[in-house]
Amino acid sequence: MTSPASANKLNMEGKASFFQTFREKLGPAATALFLAALAIEAVVVVAEKSIGSIPYESLIFKATFAASLLRMLTVRYQKKELPAIAVMLLLGVLSWRLGGHNEYLRAVALIAACRGLDVKKILRFVLWGQLAACIALVLLSVLGIFGKVSITADFGHGMEVRYCLGLGHPNALHCMACMLLLLALYLYGETMPKLALAGLFAGNVLLYLLTGSDSGLFTGSAAILLTALSRAKAAQKGLNTAMIAGEALIAGGICFSLITAVFGGDVSIIRRLDGILTGRVASLWDTTYLEGTFWTWGLFGRRGNEAMFDLGWVRLFYWYGVIPAAAVIVLVFLILRQVRWDRDAAAFIFILCCCVYTVFEAHLVSVYLMRNYLLLVAAMQLPRICGEERELIQ
Repeated sequence: MTSPASANKLNMEGKASFFQTFREKLGPAATALFLAALAIEAVVVVAEKSIGSIPYESLIFKATFAASLLRMLTVRYQKKELPAIAVMLLLGVLSWRLGGHNEYLRAVALIAACRGLDVKKILRFVLWGQLAACIALVLLSVLGIFGKVSITADFGHGMEVRYCLGLGHPNALHCMACMLLLLALYLYGETMPKLALAGLFAGNVLLYLLTGSDSGLFTGSAAILLTALSRAKAAQKGLNTAMIAGEALIAGGICFSLITAVFGGDVSIIRRLDGILTGRVASLWDTTYLEGTFWTWGLFGRRGNEAMFDLGWVRLFYWYGVIPAAAVIVLVFLILRQVRWDRDAAAFIFILCCCVYTVFEAHLVSVYLMRNYLLLVAAMQLPRICGEERELIQ
């Protein structure tokens, strides 16, 4: 007669064998589908820039989300990863059901589904693929085949001509270029020749002359200069201090965003800074129903919170809710701490510039997931944050 302990052991072994067989048979196909889904998400980003709306967009997002879930079923996670993933998935479900936005849930599934993949290789694919697509749009517009070359309008300084080169809007052009620049510096900045860095700096200034985008000029230039400085031998001695200062800057930017949502222009320093931000705070408080301000937030978002504005951190709270947004901020600082421990200057500069950029631009807070390359960086760092156990869940 088999003892209860032996029967339980055989049962556990049977379950482990079943899941192992399931992964072996379904794993390659699930991975291929997930990579295809990432490619689709990357293409959709550029397509939206050019034509404004994507046919069957909701169906596309459902398909890519399903691909993420399928791959999650074939992945072996660390024991410490599972609670973190479960909590973030729960927050995503609540934000979706109570607030109406499903991209938080989609983003968590994407991060979890990247487990075990060469994420930097995926980022290189995204960089060169989106860059090629953007160059194609520029050429098509210049040749008069598709898309506008320029827009004549009042951008806050009277009527003027600014160039969008097929990407819909001048700010959208520089925004996309800035994100690709940040990603390129993250992937190749440590080995990039000094002449190439100088060329990128000059190109960013030239693009500013075409678009007039202050945020793109500031963020891109800062990223190039920080990358150049981080490569100097003297910078290595003070790297930890510089990273702590960077974390403080990000925290300050988030606090500034929260203050603007609560008090608006009632604080004198915000009124002065809003001049530099070209009235982004004022535009938030000038709407009929004060959409985006603190009074329109919910714990998990609110149905009907669909307003578009430029303050990225404020949009994060407004769209997805206070609790999910707070969880994102906690995750950001856990990643920053891990990157600081690793002395990974390239990753830190990338995260720093993206987070500061999000104070005054909402490019990363979007229904289009592959606008936000930080999701893939989070996928790389999550196992490290959770302890890098060698034994994975069977």
